[in-house]
Amino acid sequence: WNGRIIDQSLGGTDDMSKANTSITGYYIKKFLSPNIDLINNATRQHQWVAYRYAEVLLNYAEAMNEVYGPDATGTDPILTMTAREALNMVRNRAGVAMPAVTVVGKDNFRTAVKHERRIELAFENHRYWDLLRWKSAEVILNQPIKGVKVTKNPNGTFNYTVTDVASRIFTAPRMYFLPFPRADIVRSNGTITQNLGY
Repeated sequence: WNGRIIDQSLGGTDDMSKANTSITGYYIKKFLSPNIDLINNATRQHQWVAYRYAEVLLNYAEAMNEVYGPDATGTDPILTMTAREALNMVRNRAGVAMPAVTVVGKDNFRTAVKHERRIELAFENHRYWDLLRWKSAEVILNQPIKGVKVTKNPNGTFNYTVTDVASRIFTAPRMYFLPFPRADIVRSNGTITQNLGY
């Protein structure tokens, strides 16, 4: 990166046991400004994107598929695009040009939309909320966090061994919901009951 090799091996410049290094062995290139001089603490202003058009299209594709399937628009004159057309607009935009999704059926298309959201919206604070909405957090978030152990060979090449870095626990159904504040429950005179598990 920026003209130097990231050396995360034991004793290397970016040894994973040092402060401010990755504990997983992975770094994120998305959103980084290329050619920024990190060694001399150079900075750049960054504009955080709150809502992208790709997300609008993916939201539309997911909703349309659930209601009409991947290739229908229904009777509402406002809905002029199918779920498949919306998803493929994300995949075929300038600079991306990925092949069109051609899977058949609502369930297969749902899987394709979920995968596209995972990749397209990575590191944009969507994944956790998607997993909650799809009720699949209890499966996905109960798996250990994977990383790599980096070792350097005498010839300067690196070996990467996949390893568990941390474990996570997601307790269903409790963790799908937040607790109500106790004051609100009391104030409701019994009309609000606490969510299960709190």
